Amino acid sequence: MYSLDINFLNDRPEYKTRVIKPPKGAAGKPVDQTPILIGLGVAVGLNALMGGGWFVLTRQNASLSREADALELQLGEKNVQVQALDRIYAEAKQTNDEADALALVFNEIKPWSALSQEMAKIMQIAGVRITNLRQSDPPTKQLPPLRKRDRPLLDKPHKLPLKEMLVLLGSLMISCCWSTSRLSLMAAQPG
Repeated sequence: MYSLDINFLNDRPEYKTRVIKPPKGAAGKPVDQTPILIGLGVAVGLNALMGGGWFVLTRQNASLSREADALELQLGEKNVQVQALDRIYAEAKQTNDEADALALVFNEIKPWSALSQEMAKIMQIAGVRITNLRQSDPPTKQLPPLRKRDRPLLDKPHKLPLKEMLVLLGSLMISCCWSTSRLSLMAAQPG
């Protein structure tokens, strides 16, 4: 009827439940959580600072890449303009060379006209007979390189009227004919 339950396990030391007693001086006082809260605040602040820095740097990186693309586009346009300027300088140099050649031709024409007038006077006075007259090429003269201020064609474009261009073209054709042909004159002695 009645049964008696006896538990001897509680008497054994490995099965005893231990009761932790608070230290004598700290009984009933709350634990100070200020250092824990400060550490938590610093950790959250550092994470927020890192996240904000990452966000700002990502936006700046995108902005700088857009700016670099725009600068590359401008660089391409400037390269095209530089090539156009190089072509213009080459054309101006060619024009200057042609003008120098034309000036040399005109320098050769002037002596021919003066020579023919002088020969006409001498032939009439002295009664001389000219059988043959030849023109030789003048010695080549090396021109110094033109300075920028001496190149008016590079500074601004010049356009000649049609009449002046035709006169220049005619003079050039005449000078070419005179410089490439050989002149033979036969004059009779008077009397």
